[in-house]
Amino acid sequence: MKLNKKYLSYDRLYHSGFSLVELMVGLVIGLIASLVIMQVFSAFEGQKRSTSGTADAQTNGSIALHHIQRDVQMAGYGLPMPSADADNTSLNCSPFPVFDHDDNPATPDLDVFPLVIDDAGSADGVSDVVTARFSNTAMGAIPVKIVNATNANAATGLAAENNIGCKDNDIVLISQGPLCRMTRVADANG
Repeated sequence: MKLNKKYLSYDRLYHSGFSLVELMVGLVIGLIASLVIMQVFSAFEGQKRSTSGTADAQTNGSIALHHIQRDVQMAGYGLPMPSADADNTSLNCSPFPVFDHDDNPATPDLDVFPLVIDDAGSADGVSDVVTARFSNTAMGAIPVKIVNATNANAATGLAAENNIGCKDNDIVLISQGPLCRMTRVADANG
């Protein structure tokens, strides 16, 4: 049996595999495709981070605004009510009384204003300060009449008509006409 060389070389041609040039071209095409895929992925991730960062900032701003709204709505609760005693209202006080509640000059004193906005001036990076004052007492601002004002400077202090709603260390406003003073309750049961 004689072999035909023509068929032998033809079979060898199709079974020989890829040449080095074909492998290098395939490798370059694969690298370019990988580079394009990574660029698209990187751009998408950057956009996603920007979008989620903006959403986080909006969420944080919304929560902060809710807390400010809640405190501003509560401003004035438990402070003296002008309608409770028209003759001895805190609006008649001259000058308005202040009280250093913690004996620390670095902290602001308490006064009778429910909402105060302190201007920080025109300095860069300094924000204005909004202070909302309210009480957490269950009694609100019920006025209590003083029955014996003659011993105000004595060791026993002032005697009140009743002690409903008064607790030790509460800060109270004592007023008679335009004369006002803020102080701390030393002994609500005494």
